[in-house]
Amino acid sequence: MAPAVAAVSSQTPAFGSLPGSQGGEYVFELPSDQQFLEPSTPQLGDDEQALLAKIAAETQTAAGGVKPPSVATLQGGQATLAIGPAAPLSARQQAQRLHDEGLLRFREGRFAEAEAQFGAALALRPDFALAMNNLGYVYYKQGKLAEALRWYEKSIATDPSRAVAYWNLGDALADLGREAEARRAFDTYLALAPNGSGTKYVRARLATLARTQP
Repeated sequence: MAPAVAAVSSQTPAFGSLPGSQGGEYVFELPSDQQFLEPSTPQLGDDEQALLAKIAAETQTAAGGVKPPSVATLQGGQATLAIGPAAPLSARQQAQRLHDEGLLRFREGRFAEAEAQFGAALALRPDFALAMNNLGYVYYKQGKLAEALRWYEKSIATDPSRAVAYWNLGDALADLGREAEARRAFDTYLALAPNGSGTKYVRARLATLARTQP
C-alpha cells in the first residue's frame, strides 16, 4: 500500500485514497518523536548517525547560501550531492491534495472551505468520483439535499462500483421522502458491500422504510 499512498502525498503522516477503496482512507502515522530522521533517531546505527550528522552540518547556511552536502565515495574520495528542484505535481496529484485538504476542513466543521477544496479538486480532475461523493456529503450535512443528491448521482455515474455513494444516496432520497428509490439505493449498497462498514446501519434504515411503507 505504501507506494500507492506515496504517489499522491508526500506528507507525514501521508494519506490518500487507495484504488478499490469504498471511500475511506488509510492513515500511516508515526509517533511525533520519530517523524523525522536526525542524528538521535534510534533506528539508525552508529555509522548512519555519523553520516546524517555530517550532512546536517554541511547543509547549514554558510557564506550567504546553503552549501550542498558531500559524502565519501567507495573509492575514498568526496562527492557533492546534487539537490535539484522538486518535480512538479501532476493534475491528478494536485487534485488529490485538494481533496485531502477538503477532508481536513470537513472534519473541522469548516463546510464552506471543504466545498471549495472539493470543487477545486474536481476542476482539475472532473472524473474524481470520490471527491464527487464527498462534496455531496458536505452538502448533505448542511441540509442541502438537492445538491447532495446531484453529486451522489454524478459519483455513481462516474464509478458505479462505489458502494458508499449508494449508501449516501439512499439517505438523501429517504430524507426527501422518495422511499422506493431509497430502498433501491440501499439494496445496491448491500449488494456491492455485504460486509461493509455501513451494512448494519443500512439494514436498519431499510427496516424503518419497510415499516413506513403504505
